[in-house]
Amino acid sequence: LLDVQSTLRVGGRLRRTLTRLGGETPLLADIAARIEPCEGLAEEIDRCISDQGEVVDHASPKLARIRREMRSAHDRLQDKLNRIIADPRYTDYLQESLITQRSGRYVIPVKAEARGRIQGIVHDSSASGATLFIEPVSVVEMANRWRQLQIEEQREVERILAELSAGVADRAEELAWTVEALAELDLALAKARYANVLDATEPAVLSFKEEMSSRHPAVALDLRQARHPLLDPETVVPIDVHLGEDHFAL
Repeated sequence: LLDVQSTLRVGGRLRRTLTRLGGETPLLADIAARIEPCEGLAEEIDRCISDQGEVVDHASPKLARIRREMRSAHDRLQDKLNRIIADPRYTDYLQESLITQRSGRYVIPVKAEARGRIQGIVHDSSASGATLFIEPVSVVEMANRWRQLQIEEQREVERILAELSAGVADRAEELAWTVEALAELDLALAKARYANVLDATEPAVLSFKEEMSSRHPAVALDLRQARHPLLDPETVVPIDVHLGEDHFAL
C-alpha cells in the first residue's frame, strides 16, 4: 500500500511538472497526461498508514478506542505484576525479581520447589527444571482482557487494510496506466542521461525517398564518426558507414 501511495505521489508530481513544461517537452507531456491521479486514494493510505508501515491509531475511531483501552489494560497488568514481585512475602520464592513472557502471557520466574507458594498457571519451565514460569492467578483476568483487546485490534487493522486494498483494486486499471506511463518516462530520462554521458549526437531521421522504396529493401544509412557505445571512449576508433541506393547490406 505504501508503494502504491509513493507511486501515485511521484506520478502526480511528474504529471504537474511535465504539463507545465508542455511547450518545451510536448512528447513527454503527452506521456505524463496518461498518469491517473486517482484522487483521494494516496491521501487515504497516507491517513491510515505511517511511513514505517504501521496502521496508525486515527485510521478509525474504533481502532483509536481499542488501543487506548489496550494501553490502560497493559498498564494495570504490569502494575499488578510489579507489586507481586516487590512483595516481601514472595521474595524468597522467586528465582529472579522480573517479569517476562511465555506464549504471549506475562509470567514471573518461580523456584520449582516453591510451586505451591504462588498460585497460578504454569506456562513453561527452564531447561534444568529449576524454574517455573507462572502467571499468577490474580492477574489472569487482567491478562485475558488485554489479550481480548489485542485480538480486537488485529481484526480492526485487518478490516482497515482490506478496505484500503479494495480501494486499490477498484483503481487497478488506472494504476496500471500510471505505472506504464512512469516506465516510459523513466526510459526516456535514462536514454537522455546515457546520451549526456556519451556526449552523443541525436540522429537525423529523414523521410524515405519514394523513388528508392521501389527497389531498395531497407533504408538509407549514413553514420559519420560513429563509435560503439560499449567500447572504451578513449580507445574506440570512429568509423563512417554509408548504405545508400547501391548498398543493400553490410
